[in-house]
Amino acid sequence: METNMNGDFNRPIFILGAPRSGLSLVAGSLNICGAWSEDTSTATAANPEGVFNDRGLQNLIIKPILEKLNSDPLGVKDLPILESLQEIPNLKDVIFNIISNEGYIDDTPWIFKETRLTLIWPILMFAFPDARWIIGRRETADIVRSCLKTDATQQRLSDPAIWKTRTENYLKRLELLKINMTSYNEIWPHRLTSDSLAPLESLVTELGLTWKADDVSSYIDKKSQA
Repeated sequence: METNMNGDFNRPIFILGAPRSGLSLVAGSLNICGAWSEDTSTATAANPEGVFNDRGLQNLIIKPILEKLNSDPLGVKDLPILESLQEIPNLKDVIFNIISNEGYIDDTPWIFKETRLTLIWPILMFAFPDARWIIGRRETADIVRSCLKTDATQQRLSDPAIWKTRTENYLKRLELLKINMTSYNEIWPHRLTSDSLAPLESLVTELGLTWKADDVSSYIDKKSQA
């Protein structure tokens, strides 16, 4: 499919990081400020305000790539080796078809929030060399505690050491991304409050979105009270 090579489609906003790093808060805030995201923000027990996952991209792009690499599609064990990742022909057009069917219109800034992007970011870099990369950060100990609360029962992993190792593996891959990228931002979502939004406002402005202080503040208040 022909896409507009000068459009915002070619400059996606990829939001990634270790699981339980507050990526949903970042995605929700950018969505409020004008970035397109598929309307899949169904609330969960862990994210009562919604998770902003694009299930189409998850199921048709992320999961098949990980499976083809003989890696865990959940991104917990058997992680892919970054150095072995190669360009996938026509990946950009496949993604365009998926999100267009979800309602995306070219020339609109769009976001894809997904922790497992951390595991395969070179593949997306090949497809979208002008992408903007937003790295969500959180202290490792806090991530482990959160994983044990929300994910351990579902994935039957109750050993903190497993989650600590997984988190460290994700962080190593993020450091490699920072070495290889010039267009990335880091943000610590769990340090944001309705009274301290300067880092988020700066990010929104840099991305060319429209800062909506009251709406974002209200959204973050709801997230913090959940």
